[in-house]
Amino acid sequence: MGFEATVIIVVVLLLLLGGLLGYAARGGRATGPAQEVAGVVAMERKIAVTLGLLFAIGGLLTVYGFIFEPYRMEAKTQQQEDISIRRGIETYSSVCYTCHGIEGKGAVVPGSDPPVVTPQLNRVDLRPTDPDELRKRYDFVFKTIARGRPNTRMPSWSRQEGGVLLDEHINELTLMILHGDKEIEADGYAAPVWEHVKEKVQEKIAHGSPTPVPLPEKPSVALSPEAEKGLAIWKGEGGCIGCHAIAGMGGGQTGPGLSNIGNVAATRRPGMSAADYIRESILDPGAFVVQGFQPIMPSFKGRFSDEQLNQLVEFYLSLKQ
Repeated sequence: MGFEATVIIVVVLLLLLGGLLGYAARGGRATGPAQEVAGVVAMERKIAVTLGLLFAIGGLLTVYGFIFEPYRMEAKTQQQEDISIRRGIETYSSVCYTCHGIEGKGAVVPGSDPPVVTPQLNRVDLRPTDPDELRKRYDFVFKTIARGRPNTRMPSWSRQEGGVLLDEHINELTLMILHGDKEIEADGYAAPVWEHVKEKVQEKIAHGSPTPVPLPEKPSVALSPEAEKGLAIWKGEGGCIGCHAIAGMGGGQTGPGLSNIGNVAATRRPGMSAADYIRESILDPGAFVVQGFQPIMPSFKGRFSDEQLNQLVEFYLSLKQ
């Protein structure tokens, strides 16, 4: 029920109350035998008004319970979520940014040789809108922070796993990552979460905190206009940068490296062209799993338009060392 309908219901109930009170107030005084009759009528009116008031109050409480209370609860939930996100920003700007970048777009792990790059956290696939998918992502992100990633530079951060963060800290970080595009109030102004993160990190760097080593903006190969669009998809809405590395770009620890995929793709499936193999790997990744990696890549069928898929394939075909 909309706000306008709610207002109408409340106005009707208030008018009902006013009518009942007016009804009780009507009637004149009489003397003699008529006085006794008037007293009986007055009592009946009082009883009617009392019952009417009870029904009207019950109606108002029902309207509040079914209409206003959910709004209040939702507002309170959002308020608490924003508080948690602001705390998550503080934690990220203290212990996470040196590896994951000033605004969550990845960086080189300090002291790694050869350089190890981290997954991008500021990406679309980590901000699902479907409630079921959001719960799955929450569980994945929370456990990753708490337990770390085996055989990578990602440590366990939970105190139960030998780290330094409480579960509430990890919850706040997880909410921050999953709502990175949400506009919230922080430090006196409203902006998307990752903009607040950037502002907070830059403030700390200005006061002496280390500056992270940024990732290269693009691979060192010549790209056609279509391949450039594919690169943008790879780094942005595709979320590929979170699991695959290309010459120092991206996570590169969950999925195979792609720096030479333009040459390697044609050797993976006998009788299948490089373009067909790449297309199949995007739409049906379980059809062929590179040795040494887990079959955990989801299908992107229906995620991209035909044009976007062609642009992504064109980009991969350009990657040759």
